[in-house]
Amino acid sequence: MKEFPNTIHNQTNPESIVRYTASDAKEAARLGTAVYILPDPVAGPACVQSMLAENVSYDECEARAAYCIAFKWISNEVASYADVVKHKAERNCTQDFCPSPNCGPQGSICACVGGNCYI
Repeated sequence: MKEFPNTIHNQTNPESIVRYTASDAKEAARLGTAVYILPDPVAGPACVQSMLAENVSYDECEARAAYCIAFKWISNEVASYADVVKHKAERNCTQDFCPSPNCGPQGSICACVGGNCYI
């Protein structure tokens, strides 16, 4: 059975956080999409689900992640909420055995949990 970490794993790109905290940051850099990876016991053992929140700041994203396995904040500069929703609907984050929080070519959007990519 897969084991999930017992601590919350922040997979936000550090460059996005630097731009977010800059005093001259544009509005697009201050808001983004929150991706939360949570347990999904209804689906089966060690299964997860992802949930999205639109137009949240990095600080709000981090605060809401209290009971998540992992979370990722995607600046609107990187991808709009609509782009993230489309990416999720097309199931573009399905790479198995992701080597890091940045899964494959879509690393700026996908999150890695238990060796698999999700959004």
